[in-house]
Amino acid sequence: MLHQFSDSIQGSLAEQAAAKYFQTYYSSHVNTFSQPDLMLGDKKIQIRCQKKKERNFLIIRPNAKPDEYYVLTINECPNITMAGWVLAKDILGNEKYLTDFGIKTRPAVYGVPMSELNPMDKL
Repeated sequence: MLHQFSDSIQGSLAEQAAAKYFQTYYSSHVNTFSQPDLMLGDKKIQIRCQKKKERNFLIIRPNAKPDEYYVLTINECPNITMAGWVLAKDILGNEKYLTDFGIKTRPAVYGVPMSELNPMDKL
C-alpha cells in the first residue's frame, strides 16, 4: 500500500513538473486512466515517471490511445527531468518495442529506450 501511495505522489509531481515545463494548466486529477494527464493545445499528453536506472524505457501499454503523446520523466527528487516523448501511434504494433523485459509473468508492453525518444523541444 505504501508503495502505491509513493508512486502516486511521484506521478503527481512529474505531472506538475511537465505542466510547468509546458506552461500549461495542471488539473491535479489522480488515476483517471481515461483522460490525458495534460492538454497542450489539442495534443493529449500522458506523463510517465520513473526513478533513474541504468536503462530507462518509456512504457506504453497495448491499449494506449494512438492519438496520445507520451512523455517520459525521470525523478531524481527534488529534480525531475523531461527525458523525451513519442506519439503512441508510432509505437503501437511495432514489434521492435514489444517486450516483457525478461519477466515471463509480466504482460507485454511497448518499451521505448530513452535514446529513441524525441527531444522535448520538438513536441
